[in-house]
Amino acid sequence: MKKIWSMYLTIVLVLGLCACGQSAEAAWQEQYDLGVKYLSEGNYEEAIIAFTAAIEIDPKRSEAYGKAAEAYVGLGDLESAAGILAQGYEATGDSGLAEQLAQLEAGSDGGQADDQAWTYYEEGLEAYFAGDHGQALEKLDAAIAAGEENARDLALFAGAAARTAYAMGDTETMLCYFAIAEAHMELGPPYYNDGLFDEWGGINVTHPMTDEGEAAGVIYTLLGPGEDGADPEVLTQFQFDANGEPVVYGE
Repeated sequence: MKKIWSMYLTIVLVLGLCACGQSAEAAWQEQYDLGVKYLSEGNYEEAIIAFTAAIEIDPKRSEAYGKAAEAYVGLGDLESAAGILAQGYEATGDSGLAEQLAQLEAGSDGGQADDQAWTYYEEGLEAYFAGDHGQALEKLDAAIAAGEENARDLALFAGAAARTAYAMGDTETMLCYFAIAEAHMELGPPYYNDGLFDEWGGINVTHPMTDEGEAAGVIYTLLGPGEDGADPEVLTQFQFDANGEPVVYGE
C-alpha cells in the first residue's frame, strides 16, 4: 500500500503541474483510460493509482469508482473495494455503484458457504461411488443445507440425492428430493444436471399439458449416465396427474 500511495501522490503532483495545459475533462479521461488499460492487463496496483487520480480530478463521475473497485477485487482486497464503492455512491448517487456494492457484499458473505456446499457435494459423490449410500445421503443433505442461497446448485445437489435414495430403494425419499430440485430449478423444466451424465446421471422434470393448454400433472424421470454422447438411460419414471394421483409409478 505504501507503494500505491507514494505513486498516487506523484500522479497528483503531475496532474497539478499540467492542469494549466489541459482541461480537467481531458485529464480525467487520460487517467481513466490509463486505468482501464492497466486493469485489462491485470496490473491492478497501477490501475488503482490511475482510477484514484481520475476520482481526484472529478469526484462526481461514477465510472472510476466502479473500475477502481474491480481492481481492488483483483488484488483480493474486498474491504477496499467496498469502501470505494460506498464513497462513490455517496459522492455521485449512482445506483449502479450501490448495486455493485450489494453484489460484492453478497458474494463475500456467500462465498464460504458455497465452497462448503460443494465440498459436501463432492464428498457425497465419493461416498456414493464407494457404495456407502447412507454416508453419501448425509453429505448431500449437508450440501443442500449449505447451498440454500444458490438455487441452481441446490437443484443439482437434490438431484444427486434423489439418485442416491433410488440406489437405496427408498422411493418416497427420492420423490422428496425431486420436489426440492424442481422447486429450485432456475431454468425451469425440463432440467438436466449439466455435464454430469458421465458420473451419476441426472433428473428430468416435465409438466405435460392438455390440448386445451391446462396442466396435466408432472413427470419425474431419473436418468443414468449418458456415455459417449448417447442419450442417458431412463432408470425410473413417476407420473402424477393434476390431482397428484399416480399414473405411472416406478416403471
